[in-house]
Amino acid sequence: MLPTEGGTQVSGKGHYGTWAASGEIDIVELIGHQPEKIHGTLLYGGQWPREQSSSETYSLASGDFIREFHTFSLEWESDQIRWFGG
Repeated sequence: MLPTEGGTQVSGKGHYGTWAASGEIDIVELIGHQPEKIHGTLLYGGQWPREQSSSETYSLASGDFIREFHTFSLEWESDQIRWFGG
């Protein structure tokens, strides 16, 4: 199950500099006030606030992601990343 509390941000310095210059992959991200939606996001291309992102949102037809277990995964290939689950 996903937490219902507010999230935390990872900070520090990666190989290419501070966040998000070294990139970040959010396999699943839930924003607490929208428990029926999840987001998959790629962050890349520069340090905040100049980073770029690509994101997709998936919404349940009914219910939410907080009350039950769900399985999520991704496939990472040289030319694409695909998300699965829900």
